[in-house]
Amino acid sequence: KHRIDDKEYCPNHHPSNFTWDQMPDFGVEQDLPLFIGVLSYESPQSLAAALENWRETDLFQKSRAQKIFVQLNHRSSQDDEVIQKFQYKFPKNDSIVPLGPPVENINVGSAIGKFCRKAEIISNSPDNRLLFLEKDWHVTNNARDVLSSIFRSLNALSQRGVPIIRLMDPLPEVRRKASIKWNCPALGIPWICTLAHQQRWANFPSVIDCNWYLRYLEPFALMDDSIMYGCRRGFQDSRYFDWEEAMQDGRIAWSESQWVIANAPSNMFVHHEVDQ
Repeated sequence: KHRIDDKEYCPNHHPSNFTWDQMPDFGVEQDLPLFIGVLSYESPQSLAAALENWRETDLFQKSRAQKIFVQLNHRSSQDDEVIQKFQYKFPKNDSIVPLGPPVENINVGSAIGKFCRKAEIISNSPDNRLLFLEKDWHVTNNARDVLSSIFRSLNALSQRGVPIIRLMDPLPEVRRKASIKWNCPALGIPWICTLAHQQRWANFPSVIDCNWYLRYLEPFALMDDSIMYGCRRGFQDSRYFDWEEAMQDGRIAWSESQWVIANAPSNMFVHHEVDQ
């Protein structure tokens, strides 16, 4: 291809304020609000360990998050003690917002929707991003020094039409097949993209476009029907369904969808369970 700044190809090209390699990207100039949403189930020790890791790595500051929502399923006094302990260890005394009465036990999909709706109230905007974490994910040592760059990059990537950005490397089915993935770099970070129907959903650390999520996925989380509860022991009686399983087996519009999913070049988080 010829470039318009090639003087042999375009000798009459007038002087420009821009160069071919440094054109502005008008679609990613907005600094979108980001919130952190944490789901915890009867795991106060794991939650405490994770909060300590996020404090040590400055995750809250480096991600420029506005709040940390913590959904405490089967909330206990031990959970409240953990929240109270860490409330004063983060930059603002009200950084952590605990959610959920003692009797509540909501699935992953409902929790993400709840976080996004809380974010909309605080930011007064539907254009929010949510870093979703379960209570036992820690920032890796390798990711500590690049967190700021990662979150600047994903802010740009999400405005280029990528609704889910996983902060983990691609799943095996994507790594094995070069034909179903492509490079989608943003601001110096070499993300790897694929499509939803080519990579299964996993409850891994991810940044989610809330506007997209509330439109396309939350309605499934709110379905009160036995088909969503699956066949695991006690799930039909308790009316609880495994969100990850439902996303993978086709009950939810994921496995046949064309949504673009980005994966980090390497794992930004590592699983660390304390209570079990």
